[in-house]
This record gives sequence, C-alpha cells and structure tokens, in this order.
Amino acid sequence: MLVVDVRLRQLCGFTGRVPSEATFSRAFAGLAHSGIADRVHEYLVRVHLGQETVFHLSRDATDIRAPGKNEGQPKVSEPKKKPGRKKGVAPKPKVKSRQEKQVEQPWQESVAELPTICDIGTKQNSKGKRFYWTGFKLHIDVADGGVPISACTTSASLHDSQAAIPLAKMSSQRLGTIFYELMDRGYVGHCIPETIRGLNHVPLIKGKAYKSHLPVQFDPAAQERFSNRVAVERFFSDLKMNHGGSSVRVRGHRKVHCHLMMGVLSIFALSVLRI
Repeated sequence: MLVVDVRLRQLCGFTGRVPSEATFSRAFAGLAHSGIADRVHEYLVRVHLGQETVFHLSRDATDIRAPGKNEGQPKVSEPKKKPGRKKGVAPKPKVKSRQEKQVEQPWQESVAELPTICDIGTKQNSKGKRFYWTGFKLHIDVADGGVPISACTTSASLHDSQAAIPLAKMSSQRLGTIFYELMDRGYVGHCIPETIRGLNHVPLIKGKAYKSHLPVQFDPAAQERFSNRVAVERFFSDLKMNHGGSSVRVRGHRKVHCHLMMGVLSIFALSVLRI
C-alpha cells in the first residue's frame, strides 16, 4: 500500500523511496525487543487515568491465532506412587502453586514466569462447543467504556486464571481507585478473590464457588454491576475486527505481543478522545 498510495506515504512521512520489507521487519523486531509499546501504554494510563475512579474493571482472555509451530512438549505420565512411606523418611515439602507464589511476588516477576511459547489452546464458545487454535492468548483488564488498562500475552494453553493476580496488581498500581473487578467462571479459585480483597477491591466472579458445585448467587445490585463486563467482550471484538487482532503475521512471542499492543494503544487513544 505504501508503494501504490501517495497519500499514505505522505501521512507516514515517506517522501522518497519506500524501504524494503526486510527493513520494516528489522525495525519492528527492534520495537518488539525494546518493549516500548508496554511502556507507552503504562505511561498513558498513568497520565490520563492515574487519578481517576474506575467503578468496574473487567478481566478476560482471548485466543490469538499466529503463524508458528506448536512448541508445547507432550505430557509425560508420572509413575503411580506407592501408598504410604518408609519410616524415618521425612515427607517432601509442599510445593507452592503458581497462584500461591503470585500472591507474594511483584507483578513484574509473575508475568516474567508465565509461559510464552507458541502452542495449542482450547476454549469453549458461547454455544458450549470447544474450539482449538495455534498461537497465543491475550489477557486484558478493561475499564468502563472499553479503555484497556493492563495487558499481557502468554501461551495459548495457559489457563485464564493464571494471569489474574499479576493483572490485578498491575492495574492497581496504574489507576487511582478501583471498586469492582468483574470476571467469569474461568477465574474461580481461593487465591484470586483473596488477593483482590487485599487490594481493597470487590471481586465479582460468576461461576461455581471454590471447591463446591453450587453456583455463586448474585443479588440484583451485583448482577446489574456484572452486566458491565460486556465492555471486555466489545474490546476483543474491536481489537480483532478493526485493530489487527485477527491478522497477526509475525512469529514469536515478543513480535506478536508488540503487534497486539499497537492495537491496544490505538483503542486507548480513541477511548480517551471519546472521554
């Protein structure tokens, strides 16, 4: 398009010859490795919304299809453990789960430990059917009005709940006041609501109670508040339809994340203009 469209070349600042595709590729790789898109996004959130009050923060994850080979390792079945243990042998210390570690870690360290390889993910759509894709998964926190606050990209196979605590801490540092955090049944667990309450926010998680088959019952006021979670669904639709979320052509986690963050920055700018 730059080669054939004169106006587009002028808007992009090219007065002479258009650089080759290889030059664009090297420049984009430099942007991706520098992490500048994340820093710009964090700066803009702090400047425009750092002192604002956010009533509802909606959290979810979406599938990102990207070119690449599945790098996931096949699961190896563990040998069956024999019942009991020998006398005089101390029991093995209990290993903390990822979420239990995230409660104590800063969000930067938690995000760095999340898997980022390209692999196969699965989700259940609104009709109850499962679908699969090869690529990554974008986790996002969206404020009222569809304003993106925090984001991270992980392997497609990572469960949504594994990125909830880092995102909650990340958003809490960037915003002034948050009242409610809205999540679906994929975020049910004892560590997530406890961490959110520790940040002085109110978690609203629609699903079955932890270690119970009974669904969580919302009162009419909480149900009305939970309906604001549609903001994150609209954000994903906008990202994929209008800002490149469904047309990823780069390979590797850093480049894919940079590509997605360019769309996040674009949506953030449009949201601020509407405000």
